[in-house]
Parts: sequence; structure tokens; C-alpha cells
Amino acid sequence: DVVVSWLPLYHDMGLIAGFILPILSGLRLVLLSPFDWVRAPQKLLQAISAYQGSLCWLPNFAYNFCAQKIRARDLEGVNLSSLRAVINCSEPMSWKSQQMFLERFQPYGLRPEALATCYAMAENVFAVTQGGIDAAVTVDVIDAAAFSQRHIARPVRQAAPLDAPGSLKMLSAGRPIANTQVRVI
Repeated sequence: DVVVSWLPLYHDMGLIAGFILPILSGLRLVLLSPFDWVRAPQKLLQAISAYQGSLCWLPNFAYNFCAQKIRARDLEGVNLSSLRAVINCSEPMSWKSQQMFLERFQPYGLRPEALATCYAMAENVFAVTQGGIDAAVTVDVIDAAAFSQRHIARPVRQAAPLDAPGSLKMLSAGRPIANTQVRVI
């Protein structure tokens, strides 16, 4: 694998996934300045293409930022087919954000199966759960009213289409990673 990251090293995701993990695992690492990424987010995708990046962790806002800010002229020659996983982590994950990112960059080789999710907490030295690596990320379609009014994630009726009015798509953060136990208290 080749890890490509712009994440700041003072953040646990940047430090652990984007610096310590590659060093301890002997993986190649392409590290960009977060300041350069904010000014020119296309540099991330250009680096993935140039160095055949296979792993990249992004907070949800970065999916939106890249999809909305990167211009087609900045993607000439970019090939994202080397990505094994682009992992949505570090803040609440949005199905819409992932779809917007996929639709924007699929013409450049981004594969739907490369979209992954993760739940992390610094108290666990980063990752707790992972989704989308061994199988597609699970998308739960729930009743939007029950969720917003009563905080209950009630599944939409089976007969209803997945994009039915009043439904909300929620991304699963996946299953606990190896050697991790989860307890909700």
C-alpha cells in the first residue's frame, strides 16, 4: 500500500493513520501540507495518481470540499484507480457526501468499492470500527421523522423504495477492527 495524506500531524487521524501507521508498517507515504491542500485540494488527487496511492483517510467535510472545489482542468491525466480505500472518518459520515465524491471522481477511476468508513476515537489510539474494506459499506435507510423527533433509527418499510420521501440514508461505521471490543454503556 501507499498512504497519501494531507491531514495535520497534530490531529490523531493525521498522526496515527497518516504518519505512524505507514512508518511502522513499512508502507510508502506521500505527505502533503494541510495548508497546501486547503489552497489547492486537487494536489491530493494528483498525488494519489502520481504515486499510485492506495489508502487515504478523509474527514467528511473533505469529501464535499474536493467534490465542489476541484475543477476539471486540474484533473487532466489524474487516475484514481489505484485507490483500494478512501476512508471517511473523524466526523459524522454523510451518505450524500460520499455519493457526491463518487459521482465527481468516478470518471477519473474512483471505484465505488473503494469508499470505506471508520469510527475512531483518540482514546483507542484511532480506529474502533471499519466498514467497506471486505464488503460494501452498509447503508441503512431509516424513517427521517422517527430519527429527528424521537431519536429512533427505525428502518423504512421493506416495500418502500430506498429513496422514498421521508427516508434518511445512514452510513454504517462498520464492524470492530481486530482485537477491539465495543461496549455501549
